[in-house]
Order: sequence, then structure tokens, then C-alpha cells
Amino acid sequence: MNNPQIRDYARALAGRLKPASDTSLADAVTEGYRITMGRKPGSTELENSVAFIKQQGDSYRTKNKANADELALADFCQAMFGLNEFIYVE
Repeated sequence: MNNPQIRDYARALAGRLKPASDTSLADAVTEGYRITMGRKPGSTELENSVAFIKQQGDSYRTKNKANADELALADFCQAMFGLNEFIYVE
């Protein structure tokens, strides 16, 4: 899952999900679940995902990364690719 190609895919998906000024982070997460899992996230999944992205963004900002929010969203997308629900069809 740490293959550079997977990271490229995660950045590409993050580019699709990047919230516009009139879109919330929760809406971006919901769209990410729709694209990768074919469903909406549960309330706990949504809450945890938004918290994860915010925490990652804060961590990147601490390291003075100019694109902290984009990197954080790409981290979320990469994590989605690693979920069993994404990898295996039931």
C-alpha cells in the first residue's frame, strides 16, 4: 500500500474530493466513501474520517508543508484503499 503508484492514485482521488469553498470536509469524505465503497459512511466513520484528515493536516502544517490539506486528504484516500471493503467484494 506504500507503493508510489498507490500514492499517485490517492493524490488523484484527493484532487477529485478536494472541497470547494462551498463544500464541507464531511461532504468530501462522503463522496470519497461513495466512490471507493459505493456507499455513504456511517456516522462514526464520517466523524473519524474528518478527525483523521484534520489531524493529518495539523501535523503537516507543523512541518511547514504548504499543501498540508491536500496531503492530509491524500492520506485519507490511501487509507481507504487499504480497507478490506475496498479490496474484497462480498
